[in-house]
Amino acid sequence: MKKKISLMASMVLYLIAIIILIYYFSLEFNELLHLSPTGRIVLLLLSCLIMYFGGLALTKYIDEKYKNKVLKINIGIWFILYIILLSTLTLFDDYFYRGNFNILNWNNEIFKNYLSNSLNLIPFKTIISYITMFVSGNIAPYIFIYNILGNAIALMPFAFFLPLLFKKQNNFKTFLLTMICIVIGIELLQFITMSGSCDIDDVILNVSGSLIMYEILHIKSINELLKNIFLLEKNKINYKDLFRKIIIIVIPIILVLGVVLISEKKYINKNNQPFTHLKIIDKVKEENMACDEALEQFYEDKEYIYYFPCIKSKNVIVIYSNGYQETVKSSLEYGDITIEDLEKNNIEFIKQKKDMSN
Repeated sequence: MKKKISLMASMVLYLIAIIILIYYFSLEFNELLHLSPTGRIVLLLLSCLIMYFGGLALTKYIDEKYKNKVLKINIGIWFILYIILLSTLTLFDDYFYRGNFNILNWNNEIFKNYLSNSLNLIPFKTIISYITMFVSGNIAPYIFIYNILGNAIALMPFAFFLPLLFKKQNNFKTFLLTMICIVIGIELLQFITMSGSCDIDDVILNVSGSLIMYEILHIKSINELLKNIFLLEKNKINYKDLFRKIIIIVIPIILVLGVVLISEKKYINKNNQPFTHLKIIDKVKEENMACDEALEQFYEDKEYIYYFPCIKSKNVIVIYSNGYQETVKSSLEYGDITIEDLEKNNIEFIKQKKDMSN
């Protein structure tokens, strides 16, 4: 009787997980109801959590020798869902205005513009730039988080999935080589499709983040706990040692988050309301600066691609009510201003309508 109840419970839980996934994919392919990355991650995590309990219930019904296989199938499904999420965010996601590449509309001007604005092959150039701007207070904390910590965190799940699914990935050198190949592959796809930036610093951050997580998850007590939870192994765990290791890991994370939250206050006014921009200035025009004559793409939305008539995106600045300044490119990217704000401030730009036929 208990086995039958376990089987029914597992079926119900898997059915709920499938319904959530159907809802997720219906939103993924619906332009009018597109979820933010956070919303999609929450839905997938909820589905995976329900699937995990469904797997646990199923292990009460099946023979002992099949339990490990069932749980590994669960982990394999989670891994596939993670790959789908990663692919959409890096290559096809409208939320970041990606996935607009059309080989039929490809031309040298677009490619040259991409090379000049979105390609970086100098190690640590982007990282140092963001850190310098963050420390000096010239960049909003959330921009720093998205671009530096976000890149470091994005591929960390590989450190969980690969060693659990493939025994050879428990070797550090094998895992390192695998991650280098995966990250370079992602960057090459972004380069070929001109989706997002192709940056050597992304490779450094992605690989470093996955290696840090790999080392954390291979601390003996943590690794044994993971196997007990996800593979139902029966390893004896020294919980005092585990607690100490977790504290050592958590304290730096809390300190980093504390620094970010404190710095965030620089960009919030006394009434705890988001700061507003006062004006947008074109330093090239105001200071009569030299400007290389070439179209420079600085933004795109679903209908248009926007260009400056010369290479000057770093010199078109948004000034906020609290004194904070950032480039118009960053402000547009994170939704702090709109294209209409540029028009109101008499900033010259060119807009090109996208070919929507495909």
